[in-house]
Amino acid sequence: MKGLIPAFGSIWSMLLVIALQGQAPLQLDTSFRLTFNDKGVADILPMTDGGLLISGQLRQEGDPDFRTLLKVDQFGNLITSFPGSQNTAGGGQMTTWNDKIYVATAHIVRRLDAEGFFDPSFIQMNAGPYFSSLQGGDYHVFPDGRVLLTGAHDLQDPVRGFDGLYNLIWFSNTGYLDTSRTHRRSNGTTNTIKHLPNEQFLVCGTGSLYEDQPVGRIFRINEDGSLDPALQTGVNWGAAYSFLPLPDGRFYAGGIFRRAVFPEDTLRLVRFLPNGELDPSFDNHLSFDNGALPYYNVGPGVGKIQPWTNGSILVMGRFQFIDGEPRNGICVIDSTGQLTDQFDECGVGPYTYQNIVSASVNGVVEAPGDKLYVYGVYNGYNDGTTNDTLQRFVTRLYGPDFTTSVQEESPQDAFTFYPNPTHGTVELRMAHPPAGTARVRVYDPSGRQVLERSVSNAATQLDVAPLANGIYLVEVEDGGQRLGAIRLAVQH
Repeated sequence: MKGLIPAFGSIWSMLLVIALQGQAPLQLDTSFRLTFNDKGVADILPMTDGGLLISGQLRQEGDPDFRTLLKVDQFGNLITSFPGSQNTAGGGQMTTWNDKIYVATAHIVRRLDAEGFFDPSFIQMNAGPYFSSLQGGDYHVFPDGRVLLTGAHDLQDPVRGFDGLYNLIWFSNTGYLDTSRTHRRSNGTTNTIKHLPNEQFLVCGTGSLYEDQPVGRIFRINEDGSLDPALQTGVNWGAAYSFLPLPDGRFYAGGIFRRAVFPEDTLRLVRFLPNGELDPSFDNHLSFDNGALPYYNVGPGVGKIQPWTNGSILVMGRFQFIDGEPRNGICVIDSTGQLTDQFDECGVGPYTYQNIVSASVNGVVEAPGDKLYVYGVYNGYNDGTTNDTLQRFVTRLYGPDFTTSVQEESPQDAFTFYPNPTHGTVELRMAHPPAGTARVRVYDPSGRQVLERSVSNAATQLDVAPLANGIYLVEVEDGGQRLGAIRLAVQH
């Protein structure tokens, strides 16, 4: 896979997380600095040359417009040979699929090759018939490359019964509207969406009706987009910006929201039971505070949740204190909802744009060489020892030893892979022939799915040659039951 290191994100069933041996502190690498004045980073992908592909809104001195998709080298310097025509290509979340990259723009999703250039086999969505983009939202990429898009968009397909505003819209893996699916609508917009292990989705929207059925602002839908009424969260105000599902059906939600039953109780990080009730085994009322940052009506908020070590979660967003303890945009919460010592008095500093003050972390990604990148909207980073005020929007940290920690049951000889390590093809050997069609999924070191295959025999070949060097988790599922997961080393 030329150019692109397998991308990074969160995972659902196994908790493949970044582990820090001994919990030693993360050290700031001051040799890496971006040279942009404005405005923020939404997502990054490490490249094989040591640089980064960045999606967001960034502008240097003299730039007439924001760059929404760009490359920087291993020191943070802009790679000027990356064409300016790419400026309209991104701005939002990036998702890898095989050797391609999906990236959100303000309204739609584009597909790029591994070097970040437009993929001509995926059309600009508005170029196809039946669809006109309006308000952008979130998206999900299926294993076959199809896309599920949220937001609020106009469909003009009256022959098939889709005419007007719709909020959940399916597209083929070539960018055309999928006319075989039933597109869905609400009386608001749909925003955050998260795929679940059972093929359902968690959704956050602004409406009170979905397909003419009453819903809260956090609800669950089936694989075909129909409502699952079994989840009743009672959320009637605000928004969830991030979901992290757990294998048992519970899920974390981060954002700023309230429930009808307690209209004055503003929640920012909670764990829901599968039926939508708050999980009593988790502290759902952590106190987030902006400190010296302006309050801006709704105050602090959680923007991203990722799995961390020993069942804990990495929580990021716009905040400066949690339960009175200094945590500047990033912290670790254990499985009971207690704040841990990690990132104590560490994190990002304030950044002002057009009189709006921000200091938020939008995410982290791991990269080869024991590196961890932090990105968001901020000026300055403090690792607890060094406070570098020249850090801005993306920061590189070093750990003593990043390893891959798998917190799941072992396969117990249900299957094996050979050879391991490998540089190309591995053979999957199952102890028994699959009951039907088994599924094999491969995840990168931060939990993003990079490969999926169907298996119908007890022994089959799996080609992992397109994957970059690294440690991956291979998960096997048969008949809806998870058999386990094995680490696989790819060494070219």
